[in-house]
Amino acid sequence: MRHRHKPVKISCFTSGMSLVGRRVWNGVVAFARERRDVIVQQWSLARLAAPGFMAASGCDGVVMIDGRAGDFARLPRGLPAVTTSAYLKSAGIPRVCDDQRWLGELAAGYFTRRGFQTVAYCGYPFHHGSQLRGAGFAETAGAAGARVLVYEVKGSPEEDVAFNSAREQRRLRGWLRRLPKPCALLAFSDTLAGLVMQLALDEGLRLPEDVALLGIDNDMLLQRALPLGLSSIEIGSEKTGKKATEVVLNWIRDGAAPAAETLVRHARLVPRQTTDRHYTEDDFVAQALDFIHEHKTSAPTVTEIAAHMGCTRRTVERRFRAALGNSAHQVMQELRLERTQAYLLESQAPLKAVALACGFSNDRHLCTAFRQRFGMTPGGFRLSGVG
Repeated sequence: MRHRHKPVKISCFTSGMSLVGRRVWNGVVAFARERRDVIVQQWSLARLAAPGFMAASGCDGVVMIDGRAGDFARLPRGLPAVTTSAYLKSAGIPRVCDDQRWLGELAAGYFTRRGFQTVAYCGYPFHHGSQLRGAGFAETAGAAGARVLVYEVKGSPEEDVAFNSAREQRRLRGWLRRLPKPCALLAFSDTLAGLVMQLALDEGLRLPEDVALLGIDNDMLLQRALPLGLSSIEIGSEKTGKKATEVVLNWIRDGAAPAAETLVRHARLVPRQTTDRHYTEDDFVAQALDFIHEHKTSAPTVTEIAAHMGCTRRTVERRFRAALGNSAHQVMQELRLERTQAYLLESQAPLKAVALACGFSNDRHLCTAFRQRFGMTPGGFRLSGVG
């Protein structure tokens, strides 16, 4: 006769369902549905403080979706428990969370592949995950030769301080005004990116021409309230919820504590208007633009784009005109000239070097195209300092 395992009860605690918290919880639930030996329950963090609650709950393990030091300290000693939060540097229990540093690296790679030589990060000094995102962003961008600037929101350890403090908003507004233009900016979250967008537009800055703005979370509810489509990194926190539940279950079954930290990498970058003036919802054209960006110095031809996409030149031209209103050649020329403007303002490199870096065959070709588009020479533009 086969003996069945008694179902394992895993309790999940949260202070409230943030977007990331909901995604983690969805992953926990999905894991439980795939098995018959796991029961999951969701509780408010306030229940941890109730005398006798943990003993009465009969849970075998815990997933802390969020929490502060005091919450973790209330967990019974020896109970298998992990956290999916990166807020604290040390929670006192094993952590299973999204790889925060990698998210910053992902954003930096996206910007540097598009030729930005000045990048910036806006985050929170009291949030460990924010510091990791900023570190990954700065290291990757710096390794690619970009200048990196950082803004840290001041105040108490609450993420809404920037929205409640007029003084903090004035400080952030001044920083945005002083940023070298053009600049690519990563904000710790979509919520913070929304504030940056509001203040930047109030200052008369153009997005993405002056400041290319990228958030993290891909919060679709927030998107509806913003004046421009916000480019964002969507974190696959459902995978994190699944992994955290698996780690706790294995701990309960095997009796061996897991590693102090388990990092999960699962994310996708969703470009919209704030990073891409040629933003399109046509996946074909978006993939072709990615190919163009990745080969910015070699200036691929329409024929090469067609070969990469596995179609004819005519298909490429038809899709570009339908999505962007211009031929593929015109769009590529505009992208080369945009990069040229950035190089001219951010470096003192000779025109020959600028031409090669921006996909022109030589400086004469660059000068002709630049004068036709902007009515001045590259040297005159550099002296004017106008972006």
